[in-house]
Amino acid sequence: MADIVTTVLEKPKRTLIGVLLLLAAYIGYSFWVQSDLPKQMPLVIGRQLNMELMAEAATRDLHVSQPNGQPTAGESRKFEEEQQAIEQLQIVSLTKRGFGGRVVVKATYCLGGKSPPEGEDTRYYRLKFSWLTGWRFPYRVKEEDYRFAWF
Repeated sequence: MADIVTTVLEKPKRTLIGVLLLLAAYIGYSFWVQSDLPKQMPLVIGRQLNMELMAEAATRDLHVSQPNGQPTAGESRKFEEEQQAIEQLQIVSLTKRGFGGRVVVKATYCLGGKSPPEGEDTRYYRLKFSWLTGWRFPYRVKEEDYRFAWF
């Protein structure tokens, strides 16, 4: 360890060049990783958003989280209407923030041309990059995570 410190202190010019090369390589890697992200974001986020909205509607209307929960005819009709609206999911805008293989995405959407019944039309997701699967693993995060993600 002492040899490394001595070498760094004796050759500051070479150390500075090495640090700058590493920084340039990291920045280049980050831009390369994110170059394909704009094409993949609508698919990855749309799939996750669809699954979440369906699960929320089923829990709310069909009582799937309750043991022996039976929905009424009105609740079943309401779920079918919501299911049709969810199938017409339209992503209005997708914006991303973050650097490298960790990105936070802001997704604004509407259901069948109308805003969602709960009034919540924006969700935030964190995406991770994997060499095996590409951009995957979206999970929901808070708005603060999007605001604090830089670049």
